[in-house]
Amino acid sequence: MSRLSWFLLFAPVAIGLERFAPERHLLIFAVTALAILPLAGFLGHVTEALAVRTGESIGGLLNATFGNAAESRQRDSTRSATDWGTSWSR
Repeated sequence: MSRLSWFLLFAPVAIGLERFAPERHLLIFAVTALAILPLAGFLGHVTEALAVRTGESIGGLLNATFGNAAESRQRDSTRSATDWGTSWSR
């Protein structure tokens, strides 16, 4: 187990914070950012391994497609967790 894998312990902490302290947006974001580090690293290793097996062009496509998936998921959950009370259609 790598040192980075220990950051996965922040995932249940983030879920607990979201459940029991939903008003603590900055803390939830910080803990989630720590929890996502090993997931992003693991996803990077997986896409690199697939790139070696599938070839340069398909590997590049996989890296471009899944390269920022973990970070995008964090961004989307952060946006949905914060209610700014504004509407862009006004």
